[in-house]
Amino acid sequence: MFNYKKIIGMEEKISIAEINRLMEEAEQERREHRRVMRLVQQIKDEGWGAVSGLLTKEEQLHILRRRRYPEIHAMLQAYADLHLERFRDGQLKNLCEEAQREIFSWKGDEDLGSLFCYMVENNVLSPQVEKDFVLCCLPHPFWGSRFNKMQYLPETEVFVLRELQKKPPFACFDALTGYIRKWRLSMDAETELMKCIGIFANRDKYAMVLNVAKWYIQIHRCLCLPAERELIKSGNHDLIMFYIKEAKDGLSAKDELFERGNREEVEDFIFRYRMG
Repeated sequence: MFNYKKIIGMEEKISIAEINRLMEEAEQERREHRRVMRLVQQIKDEGWGAVSGLLTKEEQLHILRRRRYPEIHAMLQAYADLHLERFRDGQLKNLCEEAQREIFSWKGDEDLGSLFCYMVENNVLSPQVEKDFVLCCLPHPFWGSRFNKMQYLPETEVFVLRELQKKPPFACFDALTGYIRKWRLSMDAETELMKCIGIFANRDKYAMVLNVAKWYIQIHRCLCLPAERELIKSGNHDLIMFYIKEAKDGLSAKDELFERGNREEVEDFIFRYRMG
């Protein structure tokens, strides 16, 4: 009869040589972890504006390949804490695009997905990663709720508005409303928003974009001159009247308004102008 306990005991026994190998690997991993955390700490120690303590692309990708959550989170937090200017002058001051794309690919990962969430809410994204993010998040209620956590580049804001012109799901307008409640759009995006008023033929979509434009005017009470011109060009009498009433510094595109020649609009503008 076989002695199963004896066989199992023999299988479970580990040699001293293997123990030494495993201990050496463990020690190497401990040393590498400490080295990585020292590198990340350098970012915090150097502070805003410094470049000598920032990580190279190779170092960033090495940390991501290790897949150790504390290291990656510490790296993301260190870069987020730099409070970089929105219009960056070089990727050296931020996570490289390759690193951002790698983290972006984790958005559905059970273990690493929260690192993706942290990055899109706290770190400055590259232009292309921003666009990838808004494309995936706008139609999705969960990600749409995260859309307004950070201010985007002007080109990304314009990109969002042009995407809405193609096939705009209603959820996208909800996300955009949340965004403009918190942020004023760039000049190009503001102008694009006013252009949207004259684009949609579908009644429901037209009503939605009109509500977004009205909401935007009500919150920020100001449009850049090109956006004012697009508003007047749209021919939407009610919205033009609303802007004349709400604009904190008055309407600047008076030449276009006078050329349009709507009596009620011109009289309201002149009354507002006269009252100072």
